[in-house]
Formats: sequence, C-alpha cells, structure tokens
Amino acid sequence: MDGETVRLITIAASAVVAGLGGAWIAGSFNRRNSEAAIAAAELQWDQSRNLEHRQWLRERKREAYADFLGKARDIDLTLSELDAGLRRDAGLMADTTRALTTAHLHLYAPEDVQAIAADVLQAIQRAASALHREPEAGLGTEFKSASGNLVAMIHKLERAIRADLSTA
Repeated sequence: MDGETVRLITIAASAVVAGLGGAWIAGSFNRRNSEAAIAAAELQWDQSRNLEHRQWLRERKREAYADFLGKARDIDLTLSELDAGLRRDAGLMADTTRALTTAHLHLYAPEDVQAIAADVLQAIQRAASALHREPEAGLGTEFKSASGNLVAMIHKLERAIRADLSTA
C-alpha cells in the first residue's frame, strides 16, 4: 500500500468514526429530550386527571349539599307556616323529614360538615317532637326554641358548606 491509499483509508475511517460519534452524541441528546418530554406529558396528564377528579367531586358535593339544604329549608318553611297558623297539616313535614337523609353527605362531605348535618337532623327531630307534644292551637316556647335552633343549625351548616367548597 502506498502512502496515498493509507491516507485515504485513514481519512475514510476518521470520517466513519466521526459520523458514528456524532450520531451517538445526537442520539444521546434525543433520548434525554424524549425522556424529558415523556415525563412532562405524564406530569401534565396526572395534573389534568387530578383536576378533573376534584371538579367531579366538587360537583357531587354541591349536588348533595343543595339537596340536603333544600329539604331542610322546606322543613323550616313548613315549621314557620305551622307557627304562623298558615298550615294545620303537619303531614307534609313528616314526609319531607322522612326524605331528608345524610347518606349522600357521608359519601362526599368531610366529617365536620357531616357532624353539623347530623345536628340539623337532631334539631328537626326536636322541633317535630315539640310540634307533636304541643297542641296546634298554641305552639309554645319549646316549639319556638326548637324552631329557632333549627334555623341556627341550618345557617351553621351553610357556613361549613361554603368553607368546604371554598366559596366563603
């Protein structure tokens, strides 16, 4: 082999080594970039999934809270009508009271809201008991006290719900 052939083979071998080295370096950077892109996509997907779950849970809470408060307000209105003499039939209150349950609240609400909802149910029971003990013609202080306590408990529950839904 003459010197020129050796030089050409050396240049060709150097070009191949340089090409392979460049490809290896580029591949390493691409692999790192791809791994970073995949990690970023996974993080974004996790954040999106968590946000969607929080939104879904907030909507379920809102529905459960609205249902419970609506029924509690209906009972409060019935009690006010009975107290004012606008209504004599307590049957509607009994039906509404039977329909009022904390089952959905136990699924979605935190313990502090559940405890206050249980207090609302107890206040309703006290008002209903006072209603049955006192004659319709003259609802007395026990009924008025129980009814006032119910209103206070409903307001306390509304504040706890607002705090839970972060709309206070």
